[in-house]
Amino acid sequence: MYPSPRLRLTAVTLGDRKRISSALCDAVARAGGFVLDTHRFSNKSITVVFELPRDKAAHLAQLLQQSEVRLDEPSELSLTNFDASAPDSVDESRGTLSVRFVTDEPELRVTTPAVPG
Repeated sequence: MYPSPRLRLTAVTLGDRKRISSALCDAVARAGGFVLDTHRFSNKSITVVFELPRDKAAHLAQLLQQSEVRLDEPSELSLTNFDASAPDSVDESRGTLSVRFVTDEPELRVTTPAVPG
């Protein structure tokens, strides 16, 4: 059995981070995939870890194009050509989608509570 191929996608958006964060997870689900984890980095970026059926990668590309998220060219090509490049024995693949938010908001500061002791 072959190891699961990985998709590493990079994008940028001018959209609202809360709405876009939700839209990213929705796009993965609508493409038939599962969101495994998300990592937010202040209000500057988000990374979504996902699992997707091999034959649904092109559909995910279409769904992302319909949103305000713009994939860079290598990411768009890897999604479009993914089905043809993956071994036949692989049904699913994992990937990451890192999206940078272009905004003039100041960096979001989160206060960590002090731990007694």
